[in-house]
Amino acid sequence: MKTSDNEERLLLFIEQAPVAIAMFDRDMRYLSASRRWRNDYGLGERDLYGRSHYEIFPEISDAWKAVHRRGLAGEVVAAEEESFVRADGSIQWLRWQVQPWFETCGAIGGIIIFSEDISKRKQAEQAKRESEEEFRVLSEAMPQLVWASDVHGRADYFNSRWFEYTGQSFEDAKNLGWLSALHPEDVVRTQEAWTEAVSKGGVYEVQYRLKGKDGAYRWFLSRGVPRRGDSAKIERWIGTCTDISAQKDLEEVLQAAREAAEDASRAKSEFLVTMSHEIRTPMTIFMGAIQHLLEIDQNPEHRQLLDMADAAAQRLLTLIDDILDFSRIEARKINIDAVAFDLRACVNEVVRIFSLAAQEKNLVLDTEVASEVPERVIGDPKRLGQILVNLVGNAVKFTHAGEIHVGVRTAGEALEFRVTDTGIGIPLEKHPRLFERFSQVDSSLTRRYGGSGLGLAISKGLVELMGGNISVQSEAGKGSCFRFTLPLRLPV
Repeated sequence: MKTSDNEERLLLFIEQAPVAIAMFDRDMRYLSASRRWRNDYGLGERDLYGRSHYEIFPEISDAWKAVHRRGLAGEVVAAEEESFVRADGSIQWLRWQVQPWFETCGAIGGIIIFSEDISKRKQAEQAKRESEEEFRVLSEAMPQLVWASDVHGRADYFNSRWFEYTGQSFEDAKNLGWLSALHPEDVVRTQEAWTEAVSKGGVYEVQYRLKGKDGAYRWFLSRGVPRRGDSAKIERWIGTCTDISAQKDLEEVLQAAREAAEDASRAKSEFLVTMSHEIRTPMTIFMGAIQHLLEIDQNPEHRQLLDMADAAAQRLLTLIDDILDFSRIEARKINIDAVAFDLRACVNEVVRIFSLAAQEKNLVLDTEVASEVPERVIGDPKRLGQILVNLVGNAVKFTHAGEIHVGVRTAGEALEFRVTDTGIGIPLEKHPRLFERFSQVDSSLTRRYGGSGLGLAISKGLVELMGGNISVQSEAGKGSCFRFTLPLRLPV
């Protein structure tokens, strides 16, 4: 068959076209086929010119042959989607069009077939359908209320649990209709949280009361996350609503119990403060009377009894002061001063107080303040001294041989104080309760050494009120090291 220059150009164009195109004569013999056509139909590099399309594809259906005849009759035929068996036996999905081509004389010379391989799109659509079906099956199997929305936050799916609980229909709940099932007090807060999550693309989480079809409200935790596509853009939102009414009820019970305990603690603290003050007044008079008798009564037997009464009164007064301090600490009503003071003088004063008691037990009591520690700092010297008195006093009390060391150094932006001894030590299992009120390692120690059991609890409370923390390292028979830190503040 002789071709004109225009026909040759057309054949060359078809051959090099980036889309799937094939040109046939009236007998459905190939005149040209593009590379894309060869690739799409698995034809490779074989020579197609002059060969029958039906020879290449012997299994071609009668329906396709009918389409070809319609094209050869002058009709343009097209289909959006069509499956096709490739030469290698695989299934291909196509979007195609068949139209006649005309010779210069106006007669129909054959047909041109245009096709686009849409197999990947069909596979993606199938995968999406399967994924959505799996999601629906999974959502129906879940005990929670499950929902989904489009990228703009308009709800377009609810599982059957939602409808069973709320009594809503899909028409009632779609878009933002689900908000009508919320407690009126929770609507604005919930909608604001949802709008913010959709606008920022973050996780949506909110608690609200949801009305059941019986008219009763229950608490739910609603949580939604965005589902992103290959381009990282949000495509949908998927979330659940979990019934947390039992948890909320428990929280209310615990809160009520906590408030009751706090009320009881405040009442107890107020009672202790009141009673301590009431006891302190007659105790002061009593101790004054003892001191007066000690001055005027020189009878040895009387003085022995008076000395015993004075020691007992001093111990009782110390206990009263401890109870007052602890009650104030619990009630957060104790004042912490912030004044400039000489740190070394404060530490040395505490050591001086116990130096005689240490000498009587042949203990070495020393102190070391690191050179980098500032001379003056901002804090409460009285409360710092009180903490050190408690710790050093315990060290002297529970150490029978060896030494007690008081050290101070800087630790970053804090001051670290250490009181180390070679005393009886503390069993590891006793550490958790060591700083609790009225707690001692062994009740027999109370009888042997005395004490209120409030010293360490008071020390811990004071340290924490001053912004620090306290800890202990100790083992039975191996001594103890109490360490506490306080923020380092310098005078301006």
